[in-house]
Amino acid sequence: MTEKKKPKVIILESNDSVREHAESILSKGGWKVVCEQLSKNALNTLGQSKNSPFALFISNFKLPKMEGDDILQKVKMISPLTQRMLLIPADKPEVLISAINKAEIHACIVSPFNDEDLADQARNCFKHFRHVLKRQQLERVTIHQNKQMFKIAQRLKKKNNAYTQIIEEKKAEKLMLK
Repeated sequence: MTEKKKPKVIILESNDSVREHAESILSKGGWKVVCEQLSKNALNTLGQSKNSPFALFISNFKLPKMEGDDILQKVKMISPLTQRMLLIPADKPEVLISAINKAEIHACIVSPFNDEDLADQARNCFKHFRHVLKRQQLERVTIHQNKQMFKIAQRLKKKNNAYTQIIEEKKAEKLMLK
């Protein structure tokens, strides 16, 4: 990937070793990684990136002051296109269910995770993110083209009415000449 095209990710994790390990994996995978320990900082960073949205937001399920599903629900409100991934321990399936229902997460990874699983999940999220962006762009183009087609149709209708009127006038002149 070129430097300009690097996908961006926010990792929100209070555990230094987990955060640094995830950052290392994703950096090697070509991601531009922003790490945060506090949900407030992570959400502010996300909110300030409207022109260049983050492709992925990864949050641990348990953080000081706020739980992962609540944070990811806010992520969804701030940046609906950003993919949301939750890190959960294997013994907490109820957290996963809550996150799916509350924040409509796109991916989940069980902690402790292996490097390949994290990289694969991130890649899949990025593919989905690009797909959503392309679909949005196509919708904008389609709306623009439909407006253009409508204007063309209106002009053609006016021309048709004008030509029909001219033809009727010529027919009337022809009848008068006979």
